[in-house]
Amino acid sequence: MAASAGKLQPFCNKVTVAVTQNGGHYTLDGYDDQCGAGQRAPLVGLATPNPDGSIGLGLAIVTAPRGRPVHVDARIALASLGGPWSDSAGNSGTFVFNGTAAGSPRPAPTVPGTVLAVGSVPGSAMANGAIGSAQIATNAVSSAQTSNEPGIADTFSTAAVQLTPTAVTVASTAMRVPANGFVEIEVTGVWANAAAGADSAYCQLQKGAAVGVSNSQPYILLHDLNSNIGAYRSFSGHRIVPVAVADNPPLISQGQTFRLVCQEQGGDVLMEYVYISATYYGSSYEPLGVLDPLPQ
Repeated sequence: MAASAGKLQPFCNKVTVAVTQNGGHYTLDGYDDQCGAGQRAPLVGLATPNPDGSIGLGLAIVTAPRGRPVHVDARIALASLGGPWSDSAGNSGTFVFNGTAAGSPRPAPTVPGTVLAVGSVPGSAMANGAIGSAQIATNAVSSAQTSNEPGIADTFSTAAVQLTPTAVTVASTAMRVPANGFVEIEVTGVWANAAAGADSAYCQLQKGAAVGVSNSQPYILLHDLNSNIGAYRSFSGHRIVPVAVADNPPLISQGQTFRLVCQEQGGDVLMEYVYISATYYGSSYEPLGVLDPLPQ
């Protein structure tokens, strides 16, 4: 058994090992002095001859005090007992036998996110407070990843709205969405015929400015089949529309508008007691669709 020491230049770390021959290779046991720190980092390894005439060193070092492992690969020449080295944390340099050059400590190894599969660390495995602001890099998490929880906006109007052949906004509500996603618009209310004969209207839930009702999109048909004047009937409907943060108005006191638009087709139609709501959702989970926004 023999003792040997080498410097992992350009860093000040010095490794000291006891070398024991075991057949055609050598086992290594020792420590990394961590540049003279109060705690050494234990290591084990193996030295083996390479076909190219060099000696290959493989060291497994357990850093102190956090216990994070780092693996060092070195190839040394017999004449100088030195050569190139690199480690699993991405550091590299020259291994110098009994080297004395000064330098900074080798950077401590970290745990890259790429080694953790999605979902491999459940919430139950993380203690409360284990992840704080110190563990999250600046700008690593944006509002799109944190503020896309569901939210609602609603309005109830008791005012009577007389329809005309031109599109009329019967009720509306507004919302500022926190991220790209979807809004489900729902509406309930009553309507009455104010004239004898058949009365009918088309209604549609829309986002943004009111436009004429299009039968190429979901719509609601109101028709009384020539009933008596003043008969009240209830109606309801819902529709899902995509939304984007870019469509929020510049002023934070304003939001995107979701409205019930109706236009009279015949007779005399009166709308009353309309309740409209908008519910925001961050994602769609249609089997043949793509999540919007994509998961981060």
